[in-house]
Amino acid sequence: MSKETRINRTVRRALERQLQKPEAKKPPRRNRLWKVLAFVVGIPGVAAALITFVPRVSVAATDPVDQTQPFTSSFTIKNESIFPLRDVGAGFGIIESDTMPVKFDEQNRPPLKPRPDIFQFTKPQWNGHSLDLDDKFSINTEHLDHMAGGAILSGADIYIVVHYQPWMIPWKKTRVFRFVTHHYENGSYTWLSRPLN
Repeated sequence: MSKETRINRTVRRALERQLQKPEAKKPPRRNRLWKVLAFVVGIPGVAAALITFVPRVSVAATDPVDQTQPFTSSFTIKNESIFPLRDVGAGFGIIESDTMPVKFDEQNRPPLKPRPDIFQFTKPQWNGHSLDLDDKFSINTEHLDHMAGGAILSGADIYIVVHYQPWMIPWKKTRVFRFVTHHYENGSYTWLSRPLN
């Protein structure tokens, strides 16, 4: 066999091998689109799932027992998280409480800067609770307004402080909730939730 024949055979074999190799296929656009879509939807989904692990506590005001005395209301503290809260306690504070004839402006309230040492009234029965999912307890502020006998309330701005220890976290957290009275024309009151600032 001549040298030229061997070279031809080697070249032919190399060409045959090249032809036998499968072509590198480009992934279809559809597959890439699904991957991008899964990534874009997956990130917010994971973030939303992680939010369920954040401890959440809420405070809601009930209607006053005596509609003309807003401090006869109760405030209900509730665990909105799937994880239990331990050593839950509550306190109550007055930002402003006005009596007649002073006009109370419920719309224009000064900001409240919550601090760990914020002044608050509390009672022993308001502290030391353990709350599982949707568990709650109430506090009553009826005898904490310290109004002189015969004084008629024109409005109040108060805050409820909730201290709690989230599940698996060794330190306590504090949340402050603000409420303002709303005076109706018929003389009755209710509490409205307001932002701190």
